[in-house]
Amino acid sequence: MLQKEKSAQSRARILDAAIRVFNEKTYEKASVSAICREGAVAKGQMYYYFENKEDLYVSAAQHIYEALARALLQFQPNPAVDIESNLMTFFDMWQLHWEGHMEHAKFIARAKYNAPRDLHPQALAMRQKAIETRLKPTLRTIFNLYFSNDGDQCRIMTDFAWFVLEYVAADVGFAKLNARLPMDSSFFQAQRDLFHGILKAMLYGCLPPELRPAEK
Repeated sequence: MLQKEKSAQSRARILDAAIRVFNEKTYEKASVSAICREGAVAKGQMYYYFENKEDLYVSAAQHIYEALARALLQFQPNPAVDIESNLMTFFDMWQLHWEGHMEHAKFIARAKYNAPRDLHPQALAMRQKAIETRLKPTLRTIFNLYFSNDGDQCRIMTDFAWFVLEYVAADVGFAKLNARLPMDSSFFQAQRDLFHGILKAMLYGCLPPELRPAEK
């Protein structure tokens, strides 16, 4: 294994350990020593990659959003189906990622509502950068299929769809997690049903008749 790959794995292992400890103990009560024990690494190795606990926290949030972005890059819109179907496939991939990374979901939920005050601006700025440069461009590939000659309409529809996704995933979903509700099959089905319902209403109201979802 190349040294660069080993270094990346070591850094990721420390971040995953930090995420687990922050979830269990909260940021204020978590210690560098506890994180090192959880990750089975020496303090010297941890400080090689991160300056302090604050740097670990912000880097952990960035690590989570980068993992989500990589997962969603596998999404390819299908030109043979309608907008609604493509958006539901995108949302299903979104949920599948969080379902396989529940510690990540818990961290982001807690960060949204209870981020350390002095780190909140950094976390928000990093999150917004991930949205604008990695996540929304992937979502926009759906609308590029249907509005390839209308950049403004493509941008508007992308913003609308992202708003629905943010509401369901961040406002509703993370609020449930912050309330310690279990991330079981009923949780994810409720999220999907909510997204689908709001999405259909949005698409029916915003799209021309030929692109609207079928009424059932």
